[in-house]
Amino acid sequence: MNASPFSERLLTRQPLPSWHHAPPVLREYCRKAVEHCERQGVDIASLAIRFCVENPDFTTTVAGTANSINMANILKWIEQPLDRELLAEVQRILEPVKNVLWPVGRPENSENQEAGL
Repeated sequence: MNASPFSERLLTRQPLPSWHHAPPVLREYCRKAVEHCERQGVDIASLAIRFCVENPDFTTTVAGTANSINMANILKWIEQPLDRELLAEVQRILEPVKNVLWPVGRPENSENQEAGL
């Protein structure tokens, strides 16, 4: 299950909240990807949701929002084709931070996850 197709707003046009946990380097590269998509006339969130929907590794993707306009956009984007060329460009931009993660929650739970427990 994929529960964060937009990586806590990193893959959206929305400004990040002050509490966001992502490391600065990840924020920087995600902003570059957002700006690249904007120059192409594409909302990066649409690319992110299409990537998730077409990814065979995800049987379910949960894209939560409290905004009805955002939900309408998500439902519209699901029906659109994935722009594979733009996806490849974004993946190249994000390559330096591809496996950058950030801890969320209780430290003891993160330690257990890293240990495979």
